[in-house]
Amino acid sequence: MHISVFLPRSTPFYDGLLPQILRGFREAGMTSSGSCKLLNAEEMHYWCQKYHPDVVFEMNRCRDEVPFLPKEIPHIGWLVDLRGQTFADFSGSEIIYLFMNTWPQHFRDRNSLCRFFSPGSCPSTYVPDSKDTVIEHEISFLGHMTNPWSEPELSRGISEEKGMKFGDLLPELEERLRPFLAETQSTEHPIDFAKAICRRKGFTLRSDDPVLRYDIASRTVRNLSRRNLIDAVLRCTDTLSLFGPENWKKWPEYVSHYRGFLSSPNAMNDVYRSSRFNLHEGAGMHFRALDCMCAGGLLLAAKNPHESEAGGLSEYFIPDEHYVPFSVDTLEETLNKYVQESKRYVEVRHRAAERVRETHTWRHRGIEILRDVRAL
Repeated sequence: MHISVFLPRSTPFYDGLLPQILRGFREAGMTSSGSCKLLNAEEMHYWCQKYHPDVVFEMNRCRDEVPFLPKEIPHIGWLVDLRGQTFADFSGSEIIYLFMNTWPQHFRDRNSLCRFFSPGSCPSTYVPDSKDTVIEHEISFLGHMTNPWSEPELSRGISEEKGMKFGDLLPELEERLRPFLAETQSTEHPIDFAKAICRRKGFTLRSDDPVLRYDIASRTVRNLSRRNLIDAVLRCTDTLSLFGPENWKKWPEYVSHYRGFLSSPNAMNDVYRSSRFNLHEGAGMHFRALDCMCAGGLLLAAKNPHESEAGGLSEYFIPDEHYVPFSVDTLEETLNKYVQESKRYVEVRHRAAERVRETHTWRHRGIEILRDVRAL
């Protein structure tokens, strides 16, 4: 079976990820091709003529958005980022894979095969150090951070009527999102919160603006989530290293902790291995979590109320055996315990790397895809 894989765009992250996925799928017994671009009609026609794929696998796009894909080719849509859209906006694919383990509840009445689908890792890319690791960073966090809101963004109109600005909405929206971030099983949507806030103030949210929808449903959520996490760590310790885009430098409270942008998987591998702790938001089976463990890094994961459910981190890995769980209230105690018991955290790193190689590589994900496609 030949599978063609399409990632959303060309970025250092996606450019590094695509070869890992294709290699793993080939190891699973498929032939594979791919691109860091979602193709238009003319490009897809040319691609199908050239590669003759038996199945197409696209991140963040479902079949209804690809009406030009030949009907005889099954389409797999893997939803990793909703891009400000609602769950109802994604449909039509023969298989719909879902990045968050709480999302399947929104796809129960579909004709598609819909289920949680975890990323894998690449054991050829993320490799534990064969020697004793030299610790260069106490606590590291690898991830994107949004820019602070600009004055034009805050002052733009967001309602059908004149008078309601984004800056008027933001404080109350963030307050409403705080419990939403903790309760990931919520069936509500940030857009619904924004609409309700506007109605209460006598306005109607303008819902046909894709930039506004993205800012409400994705950017605000990510911004708040990252700030909550980083602020909690900085209340306990000042030994934090932040890696990611230079957006971090635009936040006065974080700039002194910024260590630069990691442009390749090899650079990420080095940081994972040379950090005493690698901080993770606890959002289940994330790319960074698996790659960190595969590299032999020690994962410090925030506890999640649904982590023991299907798709949650502790469904696949044992807390304190493969990673270190923490809560904000006990973070300092957790850090001190593992620093004092250095032998223990070395053992955790080794066990985690072995577990990822045994069950959570891109080869294993390719085997899952083969099983699902054959079941159609």
